[in-house]
Amino acid sequence: AHETLIDSWDTLKRWIEESKPLIRLRNQLKDDATRWHELHQQNSAQADSELWQGSKLQWLMAQKQELCDRFGNFCSEETAFINASEALADRAHRREVQRLRRTIAGVGVALAAVSGLAFLALNQWVRAEQGQIKALTQATNAEFTVNRDRLEPLLHAIEAGTRLQRIPAFLQPPDLQSDVMTALAQGVYWVREKNRLEGHSNLVDAVAFNPKDGTLATASHDGSVKLWDSDGQLIPAKLGHDERVLSVAFSHDGQMLASSSADGVVKLWTKEGEPIGSPIAAHDGFAFSIRFNPVIDILASAGADGKVKLWTPQGEGKRSFNAHQDPIREVDFSADGLTIATASDDYTVGLWDLYGNAKAGSPLKGHQAGVNSVRFSPDQQWLASGSDDGSVQLWTSSGKLDKALTSSDGSGVWRVAFSPDSRYIAAALDSGAIEIWDINGNRLATLRGHATRVKGVSFSPNGLLASASADQTVKLWQLDYGSRLTVLEPPVAQQSGISNLDVSTAQPWVAASRYDSKIALWPLDDSKQPSPTYLDPAGIYGTSVSFSPDGQYLASTDVDNSISLWSLDNTISGTAAQTPQLVPDAHSDGIYGVSFSPQGSLFASGGGDQLVKIWDSSNLSKAPTVLTGHQDSVNRVQFSPSGEQLISVGKDSKAILWNVDTGKPIAELVAHGAPIWGVAFSRQGVTIATASADRTVNLWSRDGELIKTLSGHTDIVMDVQFSNHDDSLLFSASDDKTIRVWRDGRLVVTLIGHNEGINALSLKGSTLISGDADGRIILWNANLLSLEDLLNEGCTWTEQYFQTQGVKPNPCRNLNR
Repeated sequence: AHETLIDSWDTLKRWIEESKPLIRLRNQLKDDATRWHELHQQNSAQADSELWQGSKLQWLMAQKQELCDRFGNFCSEETAFINASEALADRAHRREVQRLRRTIAGVGVALAAVSGLAFLALNQWVRAEQGQIKALTQATNAEFTVNRDRLEPLLHAIEAGTRLQRIPAFLQPPDLQSDVMTALAQGVYWVREKNRLEGHSNLVDAVAFNPKDGTLATASHDGSVKLWDSDGQLIPAKLGHDERVLSVAFSHDGQMLASSSADGVVKLWTKEGEPIGSPIAAHDGFAFSIRFNPVIDILASAGADGKVKLWTPQGEGKRSFNAHQDPIREVDFSADGLTIATASDDYTVGLWDLYGNAKAGSPLKGHQAGVNSVRFSPDQQWLASGSDDGSVQLWTSSGKLDKALTSSDGSGVWRVAFSPDSRYIAAALDSGAIEIWDINGNRLATLRGHATRVKGVSFSPNGLLASASADQTVKLWQLDYGSRLTVLEPPVAQQSGISNLDVSTAQPWVAASRYDSKIALWPLDDSKQPSPTYLDPAGIYGTSVSFSPDGQYLASTDVDNSISLWSLDNTISGTAAQTPQLVPDAHSDGIYGVSFSPQGSLFASGGGDQLVKIWDSSNLSKAPTVLTGHQDSVNRVQFSPSGEQLISVGKDSKAILWNVDTGKPIAELVAHGAPIWGVAFSRQGVTIATASADRTVNLWSRDGELIKTLSGHTDIVMDVQFSNHDDSLLFSASDDKTIRVWRDGRLVVTLIGHNEGINALSLKGSTLISGDADGRIILWNANLLSLEDLLNEGCTWTEQYFQTQGVKPNPCRNLNR
């Protein structure tokens, strides 16, 4: 019986050892199916990104019967997940078959038409198309370098992409494919110009949104007021003045429109553009500004005569008062309707009650030149004024100067506007730029798209920004990047380079170690402008961070030889105990890498003392396991997905693969000719990638055999990461400021957008996270990494533009969207 038990035990051990890959596969399937099911209940479209594809799905289907035989049938969630993955793969296959059929049919028609000369003609056509595509991608790159916000880079890239699609796949050079993809990615990820309205024959002086339906009114020196619907289509209506139109405004209920002109006339209109009453001779000289009271049924006009006049909606005069000796450029009401603000050429801002009495503290003095614009914030907490002196001054509601914001190029400010949520301020500049600040005074963006000075800016109810320019156009801008991209950037005073990143798989946080030794914890929620929480280990230079798998702890390292273990709470704010558990003198010459094991029971560190140490995370006082083998500083450490192996890379150009249980080396990976700065395991643990100062990425088998060397970066490769969903997809980040995306060792696309070298990469689901030496973190939507997806995204973005411009033929017309 004893011998039988021993034999059975040996059989069980062999069975477990042989079944390890299948056990890992079944566990991964269970986890992913659960995550997919939860996400599917919230957002079915987003849930598709969790489905298995490619080689992973093929492996599962090959092992499906074996899994059932060994571990029993799948649960309902797993079955639904597998079926959905197969359905997604089937849809992709059908699309490819249809595309190939269209291509073959097109080639067949050409062959029939030109008979024996078909191949020659096809070859000539392909060469001509390739020449056009190269020219378009070069134009995209040049325009993107000058101005990434405008539509032009995206428009050229879309044309290049649609032309590439017309060429049979077997005739598409790989480098041309990646060039087109890179051009498209630049346009798709970074464009902010949404539409362009052209129709005026002279400069456009003012722009205003209807607060209820998003209709846009524009006023021009051509004497006209034009109405545009929310899609950018011109609404047939004849609104105009005998002189230049200087201002336009909608009533708070969206039912009325008012306009004022250079001959001092004010006109009232219905929202559809029908005149109300007779024109009002409001001012002697220019009637520079018109505004409706948001609460009371009155409107105010202001003019070159220095007067403010109040009118009923029927055009009857209510009151007039002398506000300034010099011309008044703009007038505005506070949100409660009780205060009037005026901006004057006399360098001041006036505050008045509805009877024309000056408010306490009025006039507000601070500008060094004429004041062109004044606006109250919708929440009534702030007043902004813009001046020819090149500044926007932000005042409290009581009239106290809070801060002065200076235009980046020093040019004068024509108009200012608050966003509907009062969080952002837009300024129209004489240089043709538009600058965006947050309410704390941080400059968030400088939009350059107009050919000359911008005369007016206005926010729509949903946050779209309209700008009116002397170049006779109106442009519509979306300030955030939507689901394509998020930029996390601290205020200038708090910026510091990022040395390493990690993202919690259990909580919505990303942690960044910084040059100033602080750790920035950013929440990955739906906030458009999140703020970080800072942890200060009081070190010298932060080098590495790693979350525990459950998101409860964060390990950080510094060149001061200590390891800090921070206890985090479970809130989205990312707060943490400010006194971490400390492992002092963990290494003797700086610590450069730290990594938790997948189980969370261990973490590893690598230091300048050439040592790798494995620690018990539940007992920091316990002596670590020390691994020796490197001849120079250890830069990074990383556990395999199973936790059974650990890899370390260093300045000695070596990568060493260790057995975690025994602490013995399994293999030494030597192929780079310079220090190795980054390392990653594929999700299945089958492939290892190393990133080196020799500007290459090497792919290795887990046995230590070199599979392939990836070349293309023009500077040190600092980090590398495999996709969470597809082991064939790899990302590399470099000091050349780019991220390269590889599939099966072939370059797919280069992501451009950082202004400094990229030191770190991390992934959460389908979001790629990168951090650079300037302190900027970018969250990229990694679902947009195929030609079809980029084209679909680009064509969705430009749909209104193509309709507004009447572009024929529309390059997006034949896309399946």
